[in-house]
Amino acid sequence: ALIILEELGIQKIVVEGDSLTVKKEVVSAKEDESVNAALIKESKERIKNFESLNFRFVPCSTNRAAHEMAQERKLFDSPMFWIEETLEKMERIAYLDRWRMVREECSRIFE
Repeated sequence: ALIILEELGIQKIVVEGDSLTVKKEVVSAKEDESVNAALIKESKERIKNFESLNFRFVPCSTNRAAHEMAQERKLFDSPMFWIEETLEKMERIAYLDRWRMVREECSRIFE
């Protein structure tokens, strides 16, 4: 994904995900020794080319869209990227994810 963003000239990135481990590995100054070491190393090199990179933690309960996109990707032999338009199904799921996130945040505020 970072390669595509570079090629498109996008300079400010927000990465949303439910894995704090990946975030820690990418921003850590330490040499990564995990199974993803090569990918983490390449990511660290590539992110130097961007103006800004922010990570936003999104709980699994409000991140169904990412799971559905991963499932959809399995149906194709080559990589897929949605840049401007996405499947209507994904738009509906993302809308529901946002609604769940707002509902959870409101629940925390009014507890």
